[in-house]
Amino acid sequence: MKKAFVVFLLFTLSLCVPTQGIKAQYKLDFKINNLPDTIKTVYLLKYFGDKLQYADTTEIKSGKATFLKKNYPGGMYAFYTGASYFEFVISDQDKNISIETTNNNFIKDMKIIKSDENKIFYEYINFIGSKRPISEQLVKEREALDQKIITEIEDDITEIEDDEWYTVYESKDGSLKLQVKFEISQNLCGQNSPTKFLYRYKGNLENVENYGNWELDYLDCNDVKYTMTGYAPLSSNCKNMSGIEEMEEFNMDEREESLTAKKLIEIRPNVGNANEYFSLPIKESLDPKKYSVKVKAINDQLIALDKEVKQFQKDIVKKHKGKLISKILNMSVEIEIPTETPDSLKGLYLRDHFWDNIDLTDERLARTPIFSSKVEYYFKNLVYQIPDSIVKQASFIIDQVKDSTDMMKFLLNYVHVNYETSNIMGMDGVYVGMSLKYYCPPNKNKAWWYPEQNLADRCEKAMTWEPLLLGKVAPNLRLADTTEKKWINVHELPNKHKVLIFWDPDCGHCKKEIPKLLKVYHELLDKKQDVAFIGIGTELDNEKWRKMIKEKNIDFINLSDFPDANKNAAQYVYEMRVTDYPSLNFRKTYDLFSTPQIYLLDENNKIVAKRLDANNLARILERRLDITLDYKEEPKDDKKKDTDK
Repeated sequence: MKKAFVVFLLFTLSLCVPTQGIKAQYKLDFKINNLPDTIKTVYLLKYFGDKLQYADTTEIKSGKATFLKKNYPGGMYAFYTGASYFEFVISDQDKNISIETTNNNFIKDMKIIKSDENKIFYEYINFIGSKRPISEQLVKEREALDQKIITEIEDDITEIEDDEWYTVYESKDGSLKLQVKFEISQNLCGQNSPTKFLYRYKGNLENVENYGNWELDYLDCNDVKYTMTGYAPLSSNCKNMSGIEEMEEFNMDEREESLTAKKLIEIRPNVGNANEYFSLPIKESLDPKKYSVKVKAINDQLIALDKEVKQFQKDIVKKHKGKLISKILNMSVEIEIPTETPDSLKGLYLRDHFWDNIDLTDERLARTPIFSSKVEYYFKNLVYQIPDSIVKQASFIIDQVKDSTDMMKFLLNYVHVNYETSNIMGMDGVYVGMSLKYYCPPNKNKAWWYPEQNLADRCEKAMTWEPLLLGKVAPNLRLADTTEKKWINVHELPNKHKVLIFWDPDCGHCKKEIPKLLKVYHELLDKKQDVAFIGIGTELDNEKWRKMIKEKNIDFINLSDFPDANKNAAQYVYEMRVTDYPSLNFRKTYDLFSTPQIYLLDENNKIVAKRLDANNLARILERRLDITLDYKEEPKDDKKKDTDK
């Protein structure tokens, strides 16, 4: 256990309620043989998701310890000596528990004296433990064979060309193969929906599964790299694949008649990501049966072992239906996808049936690490990482959960920590969506543990952010230019794209960013692109603002309010009708707590990107306008100084 955790336990000892005088309904007896005499106090820890929290403490004498309490909420717990711990289960069906083991080896020497739930639990643990060494040995043998194959193949091929998009190998017999490896790092924050690329090749292949079935799913706004790997004969079409646009036009299906491939074998080298793999051609002289027969035999043994474990698990779940341990183990039972389900729909089927084996109405499951891992897998692997999908799939789960339970608390906290606090553009949509549905409706607040003031602050923020989400029509601005005479209605500007730049002449970051934005703006003008840049001064006193505009020759549209317009707002709004209150209150309307703030709007005044800098803005406009801009972000000062040295 981590030192910090131990310190936390010791610090909270004063919060412990003494066991004397309590009319206990739960009694937990433990006997730990060979425990050092120096250990005087032991702890009861409880899971909340995959985190262990303090639950209780008691003295231990001659290796014996007893915990007494009116109630221990059902779930997985741990007995902690201060140095190490073992896990067990508490349920309302098993209130009296007696466990004996040794300090030498908790699991191996475990004896469940009294507790039906834990007898089943450790029956499962011991069974899995007996199978793990067999599995590990088989995997080692297979990896050794794979390495032999890799070595022999690599001796027979030579890399003759290496490009950003592909690598060409030449074998000794003169035949050419092309390894296609696409690595795309793209920021699609300017898109209202993700982009999907799909390539399939169904050539004449022998004994190779899924060869040439290349799929790149969704890109998000976090500049994450997605990789596809496959093989195809060298061709002029492949050589021309030098960019995303050409990739989109490249249709593998149209060429499937002309594509042929020699016998290939899939190998798994030792790479950082276990999901990565690639294929290499087998040389003519290599007998494919030399290793493949042995590899197949090992794979067959691993498959049989996996089936045995899964069946054992299913048998326990069925035999002990209704018990907490049965529900816990059932969470790990894999969803069986019907064999007739097309490959393209298997992921959707798994997502829609992922919770079939999990009783979301039983809050005890939220107090297990297994439930936490299931939630993690579901959101990271089965849910598209865009706000609407995240809120929709989170709602699908949460709407099945009972109010005022730890299950509700865990799920709402998970979404908050993993998405609502994200710096990825657009993820504020999750914050808004979840807030308006679960935190803010009157008399329907699901966040029962939330402090009232925090709840009020959250709801106010959600309502402020809601009009500023990606895809929303940006709040209109009707503000005056530097003369304070001419008023501009931003929504009525005819440009195909509009860049709103909220800035302050006293802001140090603004002073660095405005010149960069000017470079982007002038380059767009030179390329005759229909993009309007609108700078909005955020200081009420406009003297410094006008001075900087003149000194820096900031020649895009410059707007702001001014003291008289705010002091006599009614006159400008109702008599002159040149503006409105949301425009004069633009600092609150656009939630401007820091500057600069940059928004990109489309021709319909919808927000396509926000919270940008000059570099991100340039890259997004390149994609949207199908142009190349020379502007590139300058190196930071510290790097620049190092270069100068």
